[in-house]
Amino acid sequence: HRLVKLAARRNLSSNVLSLISKAYFEDAQDYSNIKILTEIGVKAGLDATEIARLFAGDDFIAEVEQDVQEAHQLGIDTVPTFLFERKQAIIGSEPVQVFLDTLNQAYESWKKANTTLGNMEVKKGKSCNADGTCEI
Repeated sequence: HRLVKLAARRNLSSNVLSLISKAYFEDAQDYSNIKILTEIGVKAGLDATEIARLFAGDDFIAEVEQDVQEAHQLGIDTVPTFLFERKQAIIGSEPVQVFLDTLNQAYESWKKANTTLGNMEVKKGKSCNADGTCEI
């Protein structure tokens, strides 16, 4: 988790997560092994010295503990769990179509809640629309 947090600072978290998944599920590697994690981090684009400093210190420990506590509060105790807008979750391995359907539902829900005019009081006066129609 700490390696993923470090990678996120470099926009490399997706790379690290993919490589960790591959190491565990395809290569049967122990991803709790610091040597393996270092190899994964370097392969993902992180600096080996920076990774060594990470594991020698306590960087990101508080953030990871906070993530674990938040997951516990949400009732999440399974890996993998994919959470969408804190309203929908996919637990475990599911077909691609389930992900697509859930993403589309989450997007529609988000869009409805976050439309520009949906979140504000609007007073409408004379104006022109984007198509050039004017009410003047």
